[in-house]
Amino acid sequence: MNSLLNKSELTNGVEIHTDLLSTVPTALSIKRAQRLGKPHQEPNKDELGVDGCRLCNPEKLAGKPKLDFVAGGKVASFPNAAPFLPYDQKVLFVWHDDVAIRKGKIHITKLGELRKIDFYLLLKGVIECARRFAKNPITSYDIPRMVLGFNFGKLAGQTIPHIHAQYGWDSHVSRETICDRRLGLYYRELAQEQLIIYPQDENNGEVKLIAPWSPRGQYHVDLHFARYEIHKFSERDIKIFAHFAWRIVKHYVETLGIQNINIVFMGSPLQREVVPVVAQFVPRINMPALYEVLGVNVVDTPPSAVAASFRSICWQEEVKIAEAYDPEEDWKNLIS
Repeated sequence: MNSLLNKSELTNGVEIHTDLLSTVPTALSIKRAQRLGKPHQEPNKDELGVDGCRLCNPEKLAGKPKLDFVAGGKVASFPNAAPFLPYDQKVLFVWHDDVAIRKGKIHITKLGELRKIDFYLLLKGVIECARRFAKNPITSYDIPRMVLGFNFGKLAGQTIPHIHAQYGWDSHVSRETICDRRLGLYYRELAQEQLIIYPQDENNGEVKLIAPWSPRGQYHVDLHFARYEIHKFSERDIKIFAHFAWRIVKHYVETLGIQNINIVFMGSPLQREVVPVVAQFVPRINMPALYEVLGVNVVDTPPSAVAASFRSICWQEEVKIAEAYDPEEDWKNLIS
């Protein structure tokens, strides 16, 4: 009997799931997967082309903002023109000073075109921006929390076709903390439900790949790190994220036919150890259901099916590949 993974069985074959880390409940409906009229997944269209791309041609950006460069000049950023966060908020994208390389080698818009180096550099750049912010004194009683995400595809809210990251800080209002003992119990219960895809022993390793008990979308998986704040990631953490993200996306596109995904990080507020850093991979199969307006996610794939799908990959070998990854060599190969 689980104490942190909660389930209510309702009529019509619907289950309501909640758990320790879920912010909203999930309504699991197997019948929903069999309904007619589901949107067909299509690759993101590059309607403006490389010459019309605002990131390849930053002079086309509204207000012509001054670009800031991070990650050794390989990532550019500018303030979000329509901010929805109270603190520092930026758009980041992979960059090269040579416009021919930007347009011929770096410009990509489709999920299936994503490269490991894209994930690596974007996270590297975000962490550099976050470390700068964290050094500044906070002049209010607010508790800032870092926000980081990627939108891939129109169903995921991607407004600029060129691949990019959204970074910023919000004001954390929740007082809930999760002690190590409860977190350990949470992982043990996930293991009992066979939802920890990697590693085999839930107590080992600094990274865990999990099929969440309360998924936010079809084939949703989470990557858990033994860190509390994203900007405190090690170089190994960045490599692990870059390789796992690339491998997960590859599985979505080539095996599951998914073209629209949100990748969103959750973590603890600045200088707090409240919740672990989790990168959430949430495929967008449908437009939001009516129930979701009321604060309940509606999902048609049970966590056990998600875990089974991703166990087709040998994640032990993927970790070794991630640790051996050489981003400098990958960058040279990309721009050569």
